[in-house]
Amino acid sequence: MNSEHVKHLIAEAAPELEVVAAKIRPLPENVIPSDEFLKRTRLRLLQLAPKDTESRQAA
Repeated sequence: MNSEHVKHLIAEAAPELEVVAAKIRPLPENVIPSDEFLKRTRLRLLQLAPKDTESRQAA
């Protein structure tokens, strides 16, 4: 998993945060984010997203 994959996960979780995803610095090739880190990041971004995001997830 690389920074491009992480950007895609963020954009998928909350389209309003694509601007944030664009600002993510690339990870060095030898750094692999843990699943726990990705889970916490996704949950935090969902908390920051506008509340109407929840209705889109249900659809």
